[in-house]
Amino acid sequence: MGTSLTIDQVRQLNRLAENITIAYDSDAAGQNATKRALDLIQQNSQMTPVVAHIPDNQDPDEYLRSHDAAALNDVLAHHHENPIAFNLRFLRQDRDFSNQNEVFDYIDQALHLIASVDEAVVRENYLRQLSDDFNISFDALTDQIRPMLMQRQATRQSTPVPQQAAPTYVDGLVELPEAPAFPVPDDDLNRVEQAERMLLAWMLRDNDVWLEVTQQPDFTFSDVSYETLYMLATGYRESHQLTTIDNLNDFMDYVQKPELIRILAAIQDIPDELFEDREHVKAYMQVMMQEEPLETQIKKLTQQLAEAKSMHNDSEIAQKSVEIINLLRKQQALREQGDR
Repeated sequence: MGTSLTIDQVRQLNRLAENITIAYDSDAAGQNATKRALDLIQQNSQMTPVVAHIPDNQDPDEYLRSHDAAALNDVLAHHHENPIAFNLRFLRQDRDFSNQNEVFDYIDQALHLIASVDEAVVRENYLRQLSDDFNISFDALTDQIRPMLMQRQATRQSTPVPQQAAPTYVDGLVELPEAPAFPVPDDDLNRVEQAERMLLAWMLRDNDVWLEVTQQPDFTFSDVSYETLYMLATGYRESHQLTTIDNLNDFMDYVQKPELIRILAAIQDIPDELFEDREHVKAYMQVMMQEEPLETQIKKLTQQLAEAKSMHNDSEIAQKSVEIINLLRKQQALREQGDR
């Protein structure tokens, strides 16, 4: 991608795809970026990743310009490896295998990786490769990995069912837990949705923020549910002669619609300390006004990419992929600018 992958981007992609191909440069910096991307994807999504190998230390955009769409598509489709193979190769970097301690350390880490593979046949293949590479008995490696497999199985069986938890927050933006205490859907909000939720919550409780936001020309919420709540709140304030809506329970009775009540319930759980720094209001508005159009474009291009894949249009697939990558770069640049 030419820029650091973020958790927000991983979660966004997770809603759009089941599989993902990582294609960074093959130099040291690119390999480190690939390792980080794999970890983010495996920890924050259900996508199945593979690592593509772009020839000549090029990224996909460069390779497309120097070759053609069919060549790029062939590389992405056929020249890749799974995360275990990449991580085993990554572990070999900067090691002195003439040092016996380095060899033992690598084998131990490699066995822990191989133990994470569910398929017994695939595990055996990796163990035989490790045995051949270091001239170590296959049976010895099998004995050494056995307690790791038993520990992994025991951990799986003893892992408790996740308990209900309160919402968590990162940089002032709400992140819903997997099993909220109130029956709120597990919607895993992206940055725009988080910004809309926080901004609406602030508007309901602070009249100065309400005035600051509503005085913006052509202000709207992009999500129809938040725009509906904003319009209902406007009518509620006028009919009840209020400047703030402090009692959300009464407002829920006024709203009545279950899907809107769920949003208000989540808003009700946001900690008071997240409403102390008024500078966050500007940040939320910036996300909504600048990042939201990009998000819309990315979703549109992703739909077009899916259509191109269904038609097996290699040229269109390559073009849309590059356009999405470029928009994700712009999106990341905007976020980094907003963080400064």
